[in-house]
Amino acid sequence: MLRTTQKRKNICCIEGHWDEDNFRNTASIKGALDLLRDNEDVLYEHRKCSTLVEAVRIVSEFCKAEYKSFGIIYFATHGIQSCTRFDGRDISLSELADALAGKLNRKIVHFGSCETLDVRKNHLNDFLIRTGAIAVSGYTTQIDFLKSTVLDLLYFQLCQDTTSVEKIRQAMKQHYGSFSRELGFRMEFNSNFNV
Repeated sequence: MLRTTQKRKNICCIEGHWDEDNFRNTASIKGALDLLRDNEDVLYEHRKCSTLVEAVRIVSEFCKAEYKSFGIIYFATHGIQSCTRFDGRDISLSELADALAGKLNRKIVHFGSCETLDVRKNHLNDFLIRTGAIAVSGYTTQIDFLKSTVLDLLYFQLCQDTTSVEKIRQAMKQHYGSFSRELGFRMEFNSNFNV
């Protein structure tokens, strides 16, 4: 795919602990982000995180003016229907929106977690309005770690190629439609803004 001259949307990745009972487990999304950095020139900052308070602190830091180029907030955690998980605690999208109210202006928020986006559209619209995010994306089903990581990278690559969130969603359907459907990929956005 030809690269455009659009601004890069660097990534702030907040990664939970994949095996909360075994801190020797070294599973991480970081190697995949290295691949994206080395081949697509997309910078990232990766932070391991255990609690919602810690996640909010990290996200708040990356929403400051000096990190303006970090247009994607990536939550790589466990999840269940309409929730993400920190420290074994399920955090609803509504609770996360409360914690991040007004902090995600013009950011794309992606949940690399099972079932987090298995929720009604009005709940996602509420998340977008309350946080100020331009788009929210993730999965509606139980996902395989490796397959979803591959789709995450392809999605992040497409995010670099346009300033239109509608075009990002169309490109996902056009290029990765069956793969997206297999994993239950979903993207909703605030049509009043571009990135």
